[in-house]
Amino acid sequence: MIHTVWDWMRFNFWFGLLCLTAGLIIMVPLLLSKSFRARFLRSNWDLGVIGVVILAIVLLAVGIYNHLGANGV
Repeated sequence: MIHTVWDWMRFNFWFGLLCLTAGLIIMVPLLLSKSFRARFLRSNWDLGVIGVVILAIVLLAVGIYNHLGANGV
């Protein structure tokens, strides 16, 4: 049982680290580019909302790719 809990904790650590990395990859260009930053500051959208929407789209695309690739389509 301890081994199962340890594996679960290790998986969640790597999954959290993967999500953090994906978020940074998506958000850093938006924060470093002056034109993107100015455009988003003028808009009514929150930068966090934009990041969540982009992450959801990326996760959906990866899920569809994995599903279709696993079925051999």
